[in-house]
Amino acid sequence: MVEIFKVLWELVETFENVELVEHIDSHFCFKVPKGNKTIGFFFGYLEDLKSKYMIDEYGASQTTLE
Repeated sequence: MVEIFKVLWELVETFENVELVEHIDSHFCFKVPKGNKTIGFFFGYLEDLKSKYMIDEYGASQTTLE
């Protein structure tokens, strides 16, 4: 559980505005602003966090207006 605080800290350092949308057991869903970052940057960033904190899996999607 301590690792999630490290992951959250890294997200805040990179995206400033981080919202915890959902938390169930070891599943966390965060919302972060895209800002000037590309989706490619985001996936590379998540891959780095995955190996650094031994994250099993992650998903990412862009918010859409429908």
